[in-house]
Amino acid sequence: MLLQRLKEYKYVRRQVRDDGNCFFRAVSHQLFNTEDYHMFIRAVAMAYMRLHHQDFYDPREGSFEGFWNYTYKMSQCGEYAGEDMIKATCESFRLKIVRLFSFHERCIEELIPRFDRPKKVIHLSFIPSHSDSMFRVGTMPAEPLPTLTTTRINQMKQNGTYTLADLGRNRWLGRDRSSY
Repeated sequence: MLLQRLKEYKYVRRQVRDDGNCFFRAVSHQLFNTEDYHMFIRAVAMAYMRLHHQDFYDPREGSFEGFWNYTYKMSQCGEYAGEDMIKATCESFRLKIVRLFSFHERCIEELIPRFDRPKKVIHLSFIPSHSDSMFRVGTMPAEPLPTLTTTRINQMKQNGTYTLADLGRNRWLGRDRSSY
């Protein structure tokens, strides 16, 4: 079913490793043309979820301690991303996420950040329990972008900005903590 839909919508799929990090690997591949930054993607989304807990925690569904335990579990490598993590990724990186499903009747869905205009559009395919990166036919990049250095990541952590301007074609700015 997915291959039929990929052909129908003129996409080509780039498979990512199936290890529980597939959503974050697919986002990393879309942003940086490599799966290597999946834990960075996860960490930023998790920080956003914790900072904006009012958007993700519902007291009717359990205690705040339960929510905090859930976010701890979701911060671990290998945990599958649920809809709330996908939403947090969309919001924290200001991404428009186009998702092509193999199992939904509507088959294609777009997620957009609620408060800001998207800075980038990414395309992901979904089959039950797995995500992959996908591109329009003829647009898949050939080589990974320059590496995101540990020094740059530490600077981003210290000042609370998610500035990815040193990544060549992916020149866009995230929000700093003062805008939350």
